[in-house]
Amino acid sequence: MVFIYNKHIPEEAVSNLKQYGDCFPFLSNDITNSYLSGHIDVFGCLIDDKYIVSNELYNFLINISPSESINGIKIIKGHDDVGFDYDATHYNAAVSDNYIIHNTKYTDEVILQNKDNRQLINVKQGFCRCSVLPLSNDNFITSDNGIAKQLKTNNMKHLFVDPSEIILPGCKNGCIGGCFGVYKTDVYCIGNLSYHKDGDKIRNFIEECDCHLIELYDGPLFDGGSITIL
Repeated sequence: MVFIYNKHIPEEAVSNLKQYGDCFPFLSNDITNSYLSGHIDVFGCLIDDKYIVSNELYNFLINISPSESINGIKIIKGHDDVGFDYDATHYNAAVSDNYIIHNTKYTDEVILQNKDNRQLINVKQGFCRCSVLPLSNDNFITSDNGIAKQLKTNNMKHLFVDPSEIILPGCKNGCIGGCFGVYKTDVYCIGNLSYHKDGDKIRNFIEECDCHLIELYDGPLFDGGSITIL
């Protein structure tokens, strides 16, 4: 497996991640808000065997694999540039088996072209992958009240958690989706759930989804902008 992750996540998490595959830290330079500069979920959106990415992440990945493919995942350049504030949301859609959750006003057109039969759920939040952890069989964990309400309206199984104890350097707090990466039923967590007041609820929900939790370091949940696993 190949792990693409924020260069600024804790060193202990990186050390443990290296036990599972090849690791490549990412960091952009002066093209978006500084606290988002290494957030992989701002620069790319993985849909099945297609990884739709911004120009910056495309160039980064081509240095890893000039063939435009990594482990059978095709690297596709998106249309929009990543910018500041909401111009950083074009690729930050939350994708599950049958749904794409995003503020469709900002969704990159290449994502929409490759959604296949997934239903679009339009929400006010643009930073959806930051705010949502999609799990198997269309189950979700979110730290965004608006998204939680929309999931409830659509009768979709979900868990709402308090974001106040999630670390995001440069911000008051982070978001739950940015603390995780998912590969099939393996759920990699940047942190230890014991440090979060909703930790037991999160752990139980992940287990109820028949997923396997891997906690990467002994410390509070750290929003690193997700981990992309190819």
